[in-house]
Amino acid sequence: MHIYPSPTAAYFWVDSEWTDLNIRLCDLAGRQVSVPAESDQGRWMLDVRNLSSGLYVVWLERQGVHASRLLQVLR
Repeated sequence: MHIYPSPTAAYFWVDSEWTDLNIRLCDLAGRQVSVPAESDQGRWMLDVRNLSSGLYVVWLERQGVHASRLLQVLR
């Protein structure tokens, strides 16, 4: 699984061999943040243009297996 670019100001991508991946984005206080997302066969593009600058946690889940990565949004 690969998340890039970080830092970003507009979009970031998640690449995975899994096509049934659940992705959640949360701020550091644990609040879930809703962002537009598109997927195409294991590649997701998420739009963070409306988020404030800061660090966010990208939560990834598939069939009970969880992973998380930090994402930095810059303005």
